[in-house]
Amino acid sequence: AVPAATGGGLRLRGGALHAASLTRWQHADMSITEPVHMSLVVNTTTVSWVGRSSVKEMMSLIMRTCVAKTKPGDFARIEHEVHGKKVYFYVISRANGLAGTLVADQAYPQRVAINLIEQLMDDFTKQCNGVWPQSRSDECVPFPKLEEYLAEYQESAKADKIEALKKDVEESKKILEQSVEAILERGQKIEDLVKNSNRLSMQTKMMYKSVQKKPGWFEECLGCSTE
Repeated sequence: AVPAATGGGLRLRGGALHAASLTRWQHADMSITEPVHMSLVVNTTTVSWVGRSSVKEMMSLIMRTCVAKTKPGDFARIEHEVHGKKVYFYVISRANGLAGTLVADQAYPQRVAINLIEQLMDDFTKQCNGVWPQSRSDECVPFPKLEEYLAEYQESAKADKIEALKKDVEESKKILEQSVEAILERGQKIEDLVKNSNRLSMQTKMMYKSVQKKPGWFEECLGCSTE
């Protein structure tokens, strides 16, 4: 069952799914040069209140980069390793300008992750009648199902009804497997993304810099705490 809603949102718990987004990669306004997360949910329940906004900003940055590097029509699984534990950023990019992303633990079944993204994208398309709002700001489209799905399907076995709808996804779609480092420009590192991003707050940049010396909030968000 979906956890009870509290304070206008679901009470997400720690688990195998860490974040999800429905992202517009194609824009009517040519001055917008990067993907926009129209709807975004990041599970920060394992992080202290102080670091939650920064974790969300960092996760959003990496997800945005993954979408930008995934070609229309492609299904991608982009790996990010944190202290020996792998986390996968699954991305589906459609020719209509919509991309869906799901961040999951390595153990979460790939077939279920891809099916879940496809179902979310289909539901989002129906809600928007296939027309994406052209705001340049993130989270410009309320979409409660994103948080509901992230909460409900922390255990992959609960995704049976989605499995039944889309049985052949993994067999019929070629999943491109890469790493976060591989999709970056030659010689570029995540540290460079953080430094050059105008979407990250100064607090997040400072916290990320401190993490390089002593792992903490971002690793906790991904279930990779070294403590």
